[in-house]
Amino acid sequence: MLTAGRERIKQRYPGLARRIRRLGRFRFLLKARRVREEGVRFRDDPVNVARFVALDPETHSYSFDLANVDELVSFLTELLELPSAEVERYVREALAHPELGERLRRRVRWRVDYKRRMPLGNRLLWYALVRAVKPRLTVETGIHDGLGSLMLLVALDRNAAEGVESRLVSLDLDPESGWLVPDHLRARWTPVFADIESTLDEALEGRELDLLIHDSDHNEALQRIEFGAALTHAAPALYVIDSSGLELPVLRELCEAHGGLHRYFLERPKDHFYRPAGTSVAAFRRPSRGRPSP
Repeated sequence: MLTAGRERIKQRYPGLARRIRRLGRFRFLLKARRVREEGVRFRDDPVNVARFVALDPETHSYSFDLANVDELVSFLTELLELPSAEVERYVREALAHPELGERLRRRVRWRVDYKRRMPLGNRLLWYALVRAVKPRLTVETGIHDGLGSLMLLVALDRNAAEGVESRLVSLDLDPESGWLVPDHLRARWTPVFADIESTLDEALEGRELDLLIHDSDHNEALQRIEFGAALTHAAPALYVIDSSGLELPVLRELCEAHGGLHRYFLERPKDHFYRPAGTSVAAFRRPSRGRPSP
């Protein structure tokens, strides 16, 4: 019920929801409840629980460093059938990129509602996959502050330097979303601030989609709309990333129905109490019919 209520507030009053989030560092009782909701007891992980409740500005949508980067490299190596050295290079590239490191730290330096350093977490998978498959059109549903959009745009910028031009379309209700993306990276970005259900098909009209990243509200009805639109407008090779992991069966069912490949990666946070749901990745392939412009 609480989750449903939060989603209704976010959808009807996105600006209010954002202002409430800015108080997160001081909402100690709420953060203690979040720990209990994850099934973690203080004695299970006292240092990380105490650090989160006392100091962390995030009350949901947690950011964290990965403790199992090597497993991420192995996962993508097998999924994409690439040399592990290539995938590892993409991961190192993201971790060392100044736009995702020092420049990002400068943008949040004076904000009490953000960590002084923004961990890249499960979005490392997004970055490495984009660098590897070089999608010409990527759609992201759910922008929030724009950390995911920023990482995708940095990856697309690196792809462009290697001769592959592409675009990112991101959808969210909140017109203040995406503020982390600097102006100089917005040339390949089309943010759409509208209802996903009514605008996704229009945004894809006449185009072929290479990659969909579902990072919006995790419910079956919305997933069927998003994944269905992706399959309708699919390029010869379509990848779908589901940040809800295995919580919902929609992506697995579509893979079974359409001959897609479904794989699952479980992130392990470093120095954080959170136990994530993991990330599902699906790959769909069909014979090429030629491509329109992205």
